Amino acid sequence: DEVNLDERDWSGNKTILSGDLNSNGLDDGDSFHVVKGADNSVIDGFVIIGGHANGTGDDSKGGGMLNISVSPAVRNCSFLGNFAQAGGAIYNESSLAQVTNCLFSGSAVGSSSGAVYNNQANVSLVNCTFSNNTNSAIYNSNCSPGIVNCIVWSDQPVINISGNPYISYSDIQGSKPSGVWHAEFGKDGGHNIDDGPLFADADGTDNIAGTIDDDLSLQQGSPCIGTGLGREDIGVNWPVDAKMMAEAAVGGSNLVDIAIA
Repeated sequence: DEVNLDERDWSGNKTILSGDLNSNGLDDGDSFHVVKGADNSVIDGFVIIGGHANGTGDDSKGGGMLNISVSPAVRNCSFLGNFAQAGGAIYNESSLAQVTNCLFSGSAVGSSSGAVYNNQANVSLVNCTFSNNTNSAIYNSNCSPGIVNCIVWSDQPVINISGNPYISYSDIQGSKPSGVWHAEFGKDGGHNIDDGPLFADADGTDNIAGTIDDDLSLQQGSPCIGTGLGREDIGVNWPVDAKMMAEAAVGGSNLVDIAIA
């Protein structure tokens, strides 16, 4: 039996939180948000799937998780097949949420507003993998989040509206088209690459992204293996100020695999 939280096998024994309330796989009668964040809370080790934020106001945001004026820690979670008008997987507003070791696949949004939408929210994204999310993976409005040790491989990886995220030790699709960093993605913190990550099977055996069988582990020969900054140097306890996060990232050491460790 488990005695400590660290003894859980969250990847082998999945705990699923589903917004598909009538279990019919359709977009009718579903929950607007699977999870609503609370200040200083920890969401750890869940599969969050099937949220459908197709309402109005706040009910159009954050199909998987809604964080408004709260700053939870989100760890070891998979956000699969969630929908919203803004922030298919997570919507952060006036938040300093810390998102670590999480997977985002098959998120859909009603506009180009991201699997993760950050609105005046200097969140941290560490060791996260984004794949097959429609429109964009990360959308930043009036904020500068920190992105470290992440794979962002989606239709439009990062969109910034009055934002300038700090990105380091990450594999960002389209960020270095000729080997030179593309400034519209954000501030280049160094050690970033723009190479196919070689996922094992990004859309799983059912060939549908955003379902439980997606395998986003890295195949042998992936350029993401051994090229990331160790989470023990940054982790979920980085400084919450974006500039301080940048300094912490640059001063780190100990290489690990980029993305989910």
